Amino acid sequence: MFFLLDLLWMLIELSYSILSAVLQTFLRPRLKCIEGELCLITGAGGALGRLFALEFAKEGANLVLWDCNQAANEQTAELAREKGVKVYTHTVDLSRRQDIYEAAEKVRLDVGDVTILVNNAGVVAGRRLLECPDELLERTLLVNCHALFWWCSGVHSA
Repeated sequence: MFFLLDLLWMLIELSYSILSAVLQTFLRPRLKCIEGELCLITGAGGALGRLFALEFAKEGANLVLWDCNQAANEQTAELAREKGVKVYTHTVDLSRRQDIYEAAEKVRLDVGDVTILVNNAGVVAGRRLLECPDELLERTLLVNCHALFWWCSGVHSA
């Protein structure tokens, strides 16, 4: 008896999931308009950061691009400018708190308030945590965790 009830309940849940997926495919929610927004993307010189920058530029958002690699960051900026948006670049080492504070202050004064943050930059060790040298662990935490808090603190310190 319980087997039949469980089977019936599973079929009801499965039917609901399928129906929900079909409806979501055809009735997508309206996306927020980001035209004219100021979007800061960290790690913009890398592959994923570049994709974010180009997608936001395609939607009309103005960009602030941060990366520790100036040449790669400028390449991303040029590609985004071709989409007709304003792009500002900064070479920032996200493992250094003072660099973040200074860059955040410069962005606020020169460009304005950032309305969208894409915290894309990150250190990926590619090995198990306990196999990483101390320096790599420290850099990973500084860039992947602390940088976000420093950015928020730097932006809201005025």
